[in-house]
Amino acid sequence: MPIYEYKCSSCEDTFEVMQSMSASDLISCKLCESKDIRKIIHAVGSIYKGDGFYSTEYRSESYKEGAKKDKTVAPVKAKPSDKKSKSA
Repeated sequence: MPIYEYKCSSCEDTFEVMQSMSASDLISCKLCESKDIRKIIHAVGSIYKGDGFYSTEYRSESYKEGAKKDKTVAPVKAKPSDKKSKSA
């Protein structure tokens, strides 16, 4: 169950409550029993690790082998040097 944070506008108390997502919001402060409370919404960070998400996680083995072959790069041939020999 998620934990929600509430703040009372009357006594400035903040408190956390474990509630199911389908439960209705609280209507009174636990400390002063005021009806002037608000739910505080926080941003949630997500971290995705690995080569990819979904597109590479559930592929067949034959697809993965083909992708490995596509990733191999042909060796780059060295260009002839344009340097001219200088005589002293």
